[in-house]
Amino acid sequence: LVPAALGSQTAGSIIRPAAFCGAVGFKPSFRLLPTVGMKPFAWSLDTAGLFAADVPSAALLGDILSGRSMRVTDDTPPFRVGLYRSRIDHRLHPGMIDAMAHAARRLERAGCDILDIEETDALAAARDAQERIQLFEGAVSLLHERRYHAEQLNAGLLSVLAAGAAIASADYDSARRAARAGRREVTRLFEACDIILAPSAPGPAPLRQDGMGDPAFNRLWTVAGVPCVNVPAGRSREGLPLGVSIIARFGQDARALAGAALLERQLQDLEIVTPPS
Repeated sequence: LVPAALGSQTAGSIIRPAAFCGAVGFKPSFRLLPTVGMKPFAWSLDTAGLFAADVPSAALLGDILSGRSMRVTDDTPPFRVGLYRSRIDHRLHPGMIDAMAHAARRLERAGCDILDIEETDALAAARDAQERIQLFEGAVSLLHERRYHAEQLNAGLLSVLAAGAAIASADYDSARRAARAGRREVTRLFEACDIILAPSAPGPAPLRQDGMGDPAFNRLWTVAGVPCVNVPAGRSREGLPLGVSIIARFGQDARALAGAALLERQLQDLEIVTPPS
């Protein structure tokens, strides 16, 4: 309906809905775009980002808003691509498994080198720590609303805030240390590859009554603060959009967008059909 739109991500609220809707989602490096004027939920995680119909549009708007060179061209050279293998991959829908495999094959056909990256203890711990950080900071950020306007908040949000309020400061500090160690580990990943290919969500969008979808596959990249781009990657057997993420090192937003543009061009004719789960 529009060329582009603004969004924000604390766990996965740019990348995941973009995947569910067959749109491009761009979560820049942490603090690249200002969050001034936003109501904070988790101040160490909240990231302003963009939605667009295609990667060049997202790159153009990112270029304009940030003042950094991000525009993409059609002559992107091949990349070393790390295929991220997480310890929660057993939760992936068959459609997402196929989407990842198709994306990797198309990148390889474009001249990219593909290598597997196995998740380490530090990376898994950082992913788990993201939720505790989000809950604790959310309870602090919305303390006034919960204390004085609880009747105007929905039951789901009240439950989230109560869970955050129950987290001890020592547990929050422990999660922050795990996140810091995870960020260092994510940086080391890019010694072996230029960009990473990972799922944007467990699979296609869930039914409305089943919630907004699981952000587990977004948590690590958000807590690491690295740039991510969702690229539409075909559809499931049920006809629902699927999306995969291109991720780059912190501060290398232009590289993430260039890799996403390369993948987008390779997937233009792709129509994934997978058996229902």
